[in-house]
Amino acid sequence: SAEGYVAASTMTAIITGGSIANVTMSMTVDGRTYNGTVSGIIRNNAGQAVAGCFVGLYQVTTVGGITQETLVATTKTNSTGNYLFGGVTGGEYLVKAKLEQ
Repeated sequence: SAEGYVAASTMTAIITGGSIANVTMSMTVDGRTYNGTVSGIIRNNAGQAVAGCFVGLYQVTTVGGITQETLVATTKTNSTGNYLFGGVTGGEYLVKAKLEQ
């Protein structure tokens, strides 16, 4: 085993009488290991926290010189203006906020 990796398949090795067995196995990166969070506080022009504000997390990708923003998660701010997105994989992201009036 190795931190941040998972075995590509299960494997069995039988060791008898103090012998040593050299084993070669394939391992892949465990995508769940390196997930993170994106969080912050939404404030108005006066610097006051905004409760109940719609917040979108967009993944930014560039292919062939064309940049795209893809909405991957949404939430609303809590009573203190805080938002949090969990389980975010590596990459480039943009956060957009909109207050429905």
